[in-house]
Amino acid sequence: MLLGADTEKRVAIPFAAGVVYTQGEFINGPTDEIFLLQNLQPKREIGISWTEGTFGSNNDGTYIDLFGRAAEFFVYDEITTSCVSGPEHEITYVNVIQPNDQIPLYDNLCLVGINVRATREWAQFSQFSAYVTEGIKVNRLLGGFESTHLFPEILYDFLLNKRYGLGNEISPEQIDVESFTQAAQFCLDNRFFYDGPKLNNTNWRQWAADVAATHVLLLIERGGVFFLEQAIPEKPVIKGLFTAGNSISMELTAVEAEQRQPFSVSVKFRQERYGADFNTSTDPSFGLFPEPQERLIYNSEWGPGPIESIDVSDYCTSSNHAVKAARYVIGARKFADHTVKITTTFEALTNSLAPGDFIKVALDYTHFNQFNNGAVTETGQLVSSTPLSDGGYPIVYWTGEREAEVIEGTLVVSNNGTTATPAGIVFTIKSSDIVTRAYRIDSIQPSDEGYEIEAIHSPLLEDGTLELYAEWSSPDFWVTV
Repeated sequence: MLLGADTEKRVAIPFAAGVVYTQGEFINGPTDEIFLLQNLQPKREIGISWTEGTFGSNNDGTYIDLFGRAAEFFVYDEITTSCVSGPEHEITYVNVIQPNDQIPLYDNLCLVGINVRATREWAQFSQFSAYVTEGIKVNRLLGGFESTHLFPEILYDFLLNKRYGLGNEISPEQIDVESFTQAAQFCLDNRFFYDGPKLNNTNWRQWAADVAATHVLLLIERGGVFFLEQAIPEKPVIKGLFTAGNSISMELTAVEAEQRQPFSVSVKFRQERYGADFNTSTDPSFGLFPEPQERLIYNSEWGPGPIESIDVSDYCTSSNHAVKAARYVIGARKFADHTVKITTTFEALTNSLAPGDFIKVALDYTHFNQFNNGAVTETGQLVSSTPLSDGGYPIVYWTGEREAEVIEGTLVVSNNGTTATPAGIVFTIKSSDIVTRAYRIDSIQPSDEGYEIEAIHSPLLEDGTLELYAEWSSPDFWVTV
């Protein structure tokens, strides 16, 4: 930029801090006076701070070419910073470390030590598994304070424990100790053991009911009290009898055909390593590497069919337990071929009944024999498949007319079984018997007229033994692969 022909003079031109001026034009003026054109206006602000000195001098003694700075503004226009389009840094999280008001206590925890040695194969440590040789110590129903692997004792402790169970919600009065104790003895006698954890984040009622079924037990609530009973007692106690005299109505419902078809059960469990001696092994790692096992079971009389799977490997460690759990699943469906719904009055229900109790129902059973039928001609002559003596017989007959209905009536036989009335019919003799069956109550609900009782058919043998128990306990009825 020319400042004159003879003399070059540097003067201080005010620049606002952080302001770049628009490009100036060629200035050719007096040597003693230099000025900027009046149209020299601010362009934009940038993050540069200028220092104005005296007579064009900075405070540190250096000179600033003010005109060059104004003319070469584009150099500063090209300068950008990383924070123009966004922040340079971002705080993602902050760790707060502060002392506790009280020193924490780490009670009821297991201490685990890990030996990590240098190895080329070591890549990550994402999961950790441990084998617990003894469970939590509980007040056992069968005596003592120690670890147990009987499910009734585990469930009893869980319901009453205030630290890790439901002790703050369930009181001891809500549990029938006698039934839980009998269930524990049943599991011990049959060697049904629960060797696994209590699952978290699950509905405890559903969990307890499902696990109880695999131990051939039923979890029942009666009047706010929990009972744990055998699902198939050998000789059940009959607590009620229902007939036409104390029932308003009875309704039989057959189970769907799909549920009555034979089927096989594939049951999965785990077989643990017990060392050289199953009974005396003291190897602490005997169960650390279990082997998954599977058995296929079906009823030899009912026959095989589609395969259904159940998995009890979380807690079942023996073939005996797994096989008997599968037998119960098959047998319960085989014998429960129909249900009954009974409506009775409040006065007729004299005994205290509850779900799980066994009752008997006496029904008038009407059946027809295909070999005990015949016809009476228009002249009254009797033609019968079997000889009939003189007398009256209940029959179902049809007159043979196109729009005639099949109706019930009485056949009167006379003349030594040669004639009968009414004439001009085709008939079959009706037989009625009183059939008494055993049922297990599934639910009892109040109704407008009294109670509605729904029960599942549970047939008995002549000596009173539950037929399901007889087959379940005998290996002769089962095929295990």
